[in-house]
Amino acid sequence: MRFHTTPEFAARLTAWRDAYAAHDVFADDDPPRNEDRSAAEESAGKLEYSTLEDFLIAPAFTPTEILRKLEVMRTRDVGAGWTDHYPRYMAQIERDLMEQQRPCVSPGMSQLFDVWREAVRAVNEDHDGSDEHGKHLGDAASAAGLALHAAPCFTPGDFLTKVFVEMLGEHGGTNWGAEPGGFPFEIERRQLGEGLGINDGAAQEAYFRDLHDTDLGCCLMALGRLDFEPAAWLAAADRAGLAVTVVIGPDEGQALWVGMGGAGGGPVQIEREQRVQRLLTGNGGGFGTARSAAVGAYIVANEPSRIARAMACAS
Repeated sequence: MRFHTTPEFAARLTAWRDAYAAHDVFADDDPPRNEDRSAAEESAGKLEYSTLEDFLIAPAFTPTEILRKLEVMRTRDVGAGWTDHYPRYMAQIERDLMEQQRPCVSPGMSQLFDVWREAVRAVNEDHDGSDEHGKHLGDAASAAGLALHAAPCFTPGDFLTKVFVEMLGEHGGTNWGAEPGGFPFEIERRQLGEGLGINDGAAQEAYFRDLHDTDLGCCLMALGRLDFEPAAWLAAADRAGLAVTVVIGPDEGQALWVGMGGAGGGPVQIEREQRVQRLLTGNGGGFGTARSAAVGAYIVANEPSRIARAMACAS
């Protein structure tokens, strides 16, 4: 990518650098010459610590941003001795590295996607019936898509998001197809090459496969989102025909159980089942345990009909 640092990350880094420089002027004044000087140094120190916290605990979206975090930690000698902070900072960096695998989407692109998604949702849920109203919604969705495409890419995930938006606009969602369980954000793939040259059709198939092979692409097509969310995943599991249950044992221990599906709905339905299953396991990227726990917690809190209790075995 041409751009290696997102504006949001750059702002936090600048805030810390400015605070660090302001506090550094007191370095040679030990002990402080007067009480006013001491109060100013204390205030500058608090600001430096708070901006450091904001910088290190916030997500990083590119490899360069992760590198900058490590550089700052080295500058500030942040290590295991920082017992109240170091574990949290390292946990966030580990999360940053995991997100690279999805791959992650920058904050600016995420905001543009949310606007576009809601515009598309409005088109799909339009029950007004008037041509004028439908044209207004369609124009809004087109404008949101163009704004998204015009924005610069900071991450590979930004580019994949653009590819997804373009393909969905070109081919439509499966909610208009003959297959059961269709969804507005699941790209209709059965005619990806229709009206195109042989090579163009093959390219569209390859783009679809590349999207489907990423965690981000699975989230986009199965959930209509850039990230995993328990309620959206359960809705996707229902569309895929997968039974999802939280089994509570006699000892009140909980386990999430997911059925395999009928596997008899044709290739589109089988692919949909596989996509939903892969999302729950985190596509091999280390997210599976947290996602299963989140789905289980959501069911316990919101959907008691999906809860089953296991009977104790007789001794």
